[in-house]
Amino acid sequence: MAKPATVGAVPASGASRGAFREGDAAEYLGVSVFTLRKWRCANRGPRYVKFAGAERKGRGTAGRVLYREGDLVAFLEQCTVQTEAPPMPVEV
Repeated sequence: MAKPATVGAVPASGASRGAFREGDAAEYLGVSVFTLRKWRCANRGPRYVKFAGAERKGRGTAGRVLYREGDLVAFLEQCTVQTEAPPMPVEV
C-alpha cells in the first residue's frame, strides 16, 4: 500500500494523518492516474483537495491535488455493493 505524503497544511478528517498524492491515491484505489483525472473532470470519484496554482499561458491554472485517506476510504465504502444472496457454496 502507498504511504501518505506528509502534508502539514491538510489534516485528514481531523486526524494527524497525511494525504495521498495523485499517483499514490490511484494505486490505493487500484485505478490509473488517468482515471482519477477523468473522474475529477466529471465531478465523480473521491473527494480531493486542490491547491491553487500559477497561471499558465494559454492553459489555465494548474494546482496540486491531494486525496485525504478518509475520503478514499469513504469513496470505497460508497462503491461497495451489498449482496442479498448468501455466498455460493465451494465445491471441493
